[in-house]
Amino acid sequence: LEDFTHVDRTAIDCSLVIIDNNSSDDTAEVVKEYGAQLPISYLREARPGKNCALNKALRECSLKDIVVFTDDDVTPTRNWFQEIVSSVRKWPGIAVFGGKIELMWPDNKQPEWGIPDWMMGFAFTRHHYAEGEAFYKPPDCPFGPNFWVRKVVFQKVPFFDETIGPRPTNRILGDETSFLQDLRRHGFEMLHYPDAEVYHRIVREACTIPWLRRRAYTYGRGRIRTYGLHRRNIYFKNKVRS
Repeated sequence: LEDFTHVDRTAIDCSLVIIDNNSSDDTAEVVKEYGAQLPISYLREARPGKNCALNKALRECSLKDIVVFTDDDVTPTRNWFQEIVSSVRKWPGIAVFGGKIELMWPDNKQPEWGIPDWMMGFAFTRHHYAEGEAFYKPPDCPFGPNFWVRKVVFQKVPFFDETIGPRPTNRILGDETSFLQDLRRHGFEMLHYPDAEVYHRIVREACTIPWLRRRAYTYGRGRIRTYGLHRRNIYFKNKVRS
């Protein structure tokens, strides 16, 4: 929230919707403290799961023309909102956009094993799809911490799948991907707009082997849910399954 106080909102009619997903800490008090600095709407969703929280906002909030999605571990650049507005004005025929995601490492030190592009994308959600504006080629799509859509898309896909995504147990990655792929099936093109940039803050725990193992497992489950079995012959030969 402190980072959002530094984002330029000049001439932009916006509201920041914060969904408290049944937290047991002082989230409500912290949000209240920033109520005088930011145009905040606060909701509380008791059912655990990120998609349950997102759907509460989609059901109960009066949506503006553009709906922007991000996460609580993201720091937007100062011109983020202004670039989002520029993107929708420049591309009036496009309804789905994805922005650039850069990484902020603990102590500003990137581990050597984290340098490969595939590792930064899979484990830490870095997203540099193209140097300039470019259409996403299927099955590619924007990443969850930085994408925005026109309100019209919810006429076709009104909600997120609540059986997938971050939650306390039985986690399956791919919540935004599932939603975006549904939009693609309804004919919506997607545009990468790198000038709208955010920074994903990496916690120290995410640089450990146990965390990466859990990430790989939940990522694999999500790929199956979203795209189906990639190598079915291996699955059916698996001894654990039989």
